[in-house]
Amino acid sequence: MVAPRPLLFVDHATALGGAEHSLLLLLRHLDRTRWALHLACPEGALSEAAEALGVAVHPLPLPRLRRSAEALRRLAGGGGGACAAWPGDGGIG
Repeated sequence: MVAPRPLLFVDHATALGGAEHSLLLLLRHLDRTRWALHLACPEGALSEAAEALGVAVHPLPLPRLRRSAEALRRLAGGGGGACAAWPGDGGIG
């Protein structure tokens, strides 16, 4: 059996809005045998809800990243790679 691959989600919010509820739903339903889930976000309602789901939470104060590709590159350490799970690849559903 292959070890679960780490999958990191990043969110700037402390409160629970629509996007955060969608993220929590995704985190709840991702296949834990395939993915080791991590969330980097400020401390608050989102981090607490993710921890309740068993997600590894990494407290990180973040500014709102509104359409800033450069800010995302800095957050990722300047690397050009990205990882995503897509419906139908066995990771979601």
